[in-house]
Amino acid sequence: MSTNRISESFDQALIDRSKTMALELIALWKPEFLQIEPSRKGGISRMGAAGEALTKDVKELVSTNPGLVPPYANADGLRIDLSNAEQVGPIIHLLKTLVAELELIQAVSESEALETARDIYAYLRSAAGRAGGETEAAAVEKLAVHYANRRPRKAGTAS
Repeated sequence: MSTNRISESFDQALIDRSKTMALELIALWKPEFLQIEPSRKGGISRMGAAGEALTKDVKELVSTNPGLVPPYANADGLRIDLSNAEQVGPIIHLLKTLVAELELIQAVSESEALETARDIYAYLRSAAGRAGGETEAAAVEKLAVHYANRRPRKAGTAS
């Protein structure tokens, strides 16, 4: 999709199928979702990322020297947890790539819509002052609320 396109509509089938696929992914993964207090999520994420190198080194060490594992530690749990983290990594990367592209499409579309809205508003403002521009004046009055609380630009500020 070109950024200088003129309102190319998405195929509704694409939108519907994408929503369906997203819901299917959520349903597929729902049994694996974890219930963690929001206040703990950030700490867990930071802790896991910070200790990634250590956990991988320990996994390699205990795989060749099982006698080094203390009786209270679960080496199988370490292996499973690392495997799970490695397996979801590529899925997360793919989904983040998709989300980033969709957010860009959304931002560009919103920006282009805003440009058009500003063009229409400017036209209405100029037409409102002309004879017979009562309808345009009423529209400008209604739309002016969006500009009421804006601070004026400082002199020399580029647009």
